[in-house]
Amino acid sequence: MNNLYHYCSTDTFFKILNSKTIWMSDIFSMNDYLEFIWFFEIIKKHKESKFYDMVFRIIQEKLNNENFVFISCFSEESDLLSQWRGYSDDGKGFSIGFNKSILEQLGSLEKIQYCSLSSVPQTITDEINIDLSGEIGLARLSFEYNQLIEKYAPIVKNHKFSEESEWRIIEKIPKKSDLSNIKWRNSSDKVVPYIEKHFEKELISEIIIGPKNHTTIENMELFLKSVGFENVSVIKSEISYR
Repeated sequence: MNNLYHYCSTDTFFKILNSKTIWMSDIFSMNDYLEFIWFFEIIKKHKESKFYDMVFRIIQEKLNNENFVFISCFSEESDLLSQWRGYSDDGKGFSIGFNKSILEQLGSLEKIQYCSLSSVPQTITDEINIDLSGEIGLARLSFEYNQLIEKYAPIVKNHKFSEESEWRIIEKIPKKSDLSNIKWRNSSDKVVPYIEKHFEKELISEIIIGPKNHTTIENMELFLKSVGFENVSVIKSEISYR
């Protein structure tokens, strides 16, 4: 696997190519935040605690208030109908192929692990079942679970999403640190914090034109040349979706 793919609208495609920049948005301001709640359920199933409700109320407050967790999402699949529908303006956008080995240089690149509540990977259940024997206060219990959630929640998803074959670049920034690099954008009903990752032209190696996008291969090749991208393969989606 040489490439990872980012599905996007035509507007976002132009912003990425013209600025040579990837945006990483805060997970707590996206639908992906629900993954944190789901990971709470994984811990609850595999490590019962009489303090569960109180502990996780404390953790939720800490996760929201202490850190930004910025992510940018990619897929191993270059031409997947569900991705076109969900992330590429219903097939009117593009799938951008990024060179994986170069992408790794932009940050912590992690492969998503997919599981159900009853089939959690052994490495995770081993950590969930850390020995917390004896008299343990809420502060210690909250700290231990908080460490697990910050480590795994951004990279563990419900198995029903497994066809996405997702990878993520992840970067955590404490809210009490220097926030001068954080920018803001509007997203329908909310304001979303994000950071930018600038890249060199060699990062992009392939462009797939969406099944509902009417850009010709010739025009796309001319556009790519005009913004400094060379040796980029351009193909049309093979999916029949109108």
